[in-house]
Amino acid sequence: NAKEVTKAIDIIIVATIIGVVILILNGVDLAFGVFLVIAFAAFSHSIMREGIKIKGIKHRGHFSGLMSRYTIYMLISVAVVVISAHFITDAAISISRQLGIAQALIGATILAIGTTLPELSVSIAAVRRRNVELAIGNALGSVITKLTLVLGIAAIINPIVLDVVSASTLTFMILVNLIFLYFVTRRVFRPLEGILLWSVYVFYIMAMLMIGTL
Repeated sequence: NAKEVTKAIDIIIVATIIGVVILILNGVDLAFGVFLVIAFAAFSHSIMREGIKIKGIKHRGHFSGLMSRYTIYMLISVAVVVISAHFITDAAISISRQLGIAQALIGATILAIGTTLPELSVSIAAVRRRNVELAIGNALGSVITKLTLVLGIAAIINPIVLDVVSASTLTFMILVNLIFLYFVTRRVFRPLEGILLWSVYVFYIMAMLMIGTL
């Protein structure tokens, strides 16, 4: 509906502006990191404030039981991801050293693909259940979370300075945001749009590999 489209457009625009600012600053310092974390908190609050519409619930006791079970599943899944992150990071550093290439390149390609697989699985499952809004929300929420919460906390721990690979990745993200914004405003997501986005991603991977060998 129009309200969902407006929210999606707002998220894409905010993510694009943040990306452009980071490019201009050539990184994320402590102050901007704090701002990004605050921005994530504000974003989360605005989403939660709208509430969750639940239809067709007749037995609240049964619903509470389901919520408890799903909450446990979610916490276990998050714990697995957090534990796995330690091993993934060590493996990425080892691969980088063995191949003699920049760690940023490993993060922008292999590591990025690995960490995106759970999101891809959720989106595919949502689309198969004909819940396109959930799939789009998952993708957009992931982008804004990584740009605000993840980068913000990382910058608070240790200020980030962009290298060639990081700046190139951020530039591609801005390009994809603009393409996705065009699709959202048209409210059209056909196989052709999906193929175009995949083509941009393949071009991005090839470009990153070429940059990494320069």
